[in-house]
Amino acid sequence: DVRKLADLSDLAQFSRMDRVRATGLDGDDSPYIGMNALRPGAMRALFDDVGIGHARDWWSAARAMHAAGFVEHDVVINCASYHYDCSGHIIHDAAERLRCAVYAAGPDDVDRQIAAIERFRATAYCGKPGALRRIVERAAATGRDVSSLTKALVFGGPLSTHFRREWEGRGLRVHQAWFV
Repeated sequence: DVRKLADLSDLAQFSRMDRVRATGLDGDDSPYIGMNALRPGAMRALFDDVGIGHARDWWSAARAMHAAGFVEHDVVINCASYHYDCSGHIIHDAAERLRCAVYAAGPDDVDRQIAAIERFRATAYCGKPGALRRIVERAAATGRDVSSLTKALVFGGPLSTHFRREWEGRGLRVHQAWFV
C-alpha cells in the first residue's frame, strides 16, 4: 500500500501499474488513464506512453536545446526514436522551433548516422549518451570525420563524467536534459 510508505524514495519498489492503481485511476478506460488534458483525436501524435498536442514544441524542449547552445541554422542529427515513443518527435519539434535543420537519424544505424554527420556537416547531436558514444568511437575507429559536431543534448540515459570530459576535449560540448 503506497499510503504506508515512510518516504517517496520507497516508491521505486512499486511497478508503474502499482502506482497507477494507487491513484485510483486504473478503472479509467481512456488510453492515458485520464492523465492527459486532450482526448486522443485532438492530439497530433500518439504513442504508447504519451500523446503530443497540436501546439509546436508541446514539451518545451526548445528551452533545453537553446540552453545547450543550439541556434538558428544548426544542423541537428536527431538520434532519438521516432517509433513507439515520443522522444524523436519532441526533439524534432523543438529544433524546428529554434529554426534548426533536422536529420531524423533514429537510434540504431551508426554507420548511417556518421554518414549523415559527414554529408550535412551536422553541428549538433540529440539522443542518448550511449548512442553518441557509439558514433564517436566508430568514427574514430574507421577514420570518419564527425568533428563538425560541436554541441550535444543527451537524455534517456546516464552521462558519465569521463565521457563528458573526453567529448569536451574533442570540442564537443555536452549538456544533459531529463525531459524525455
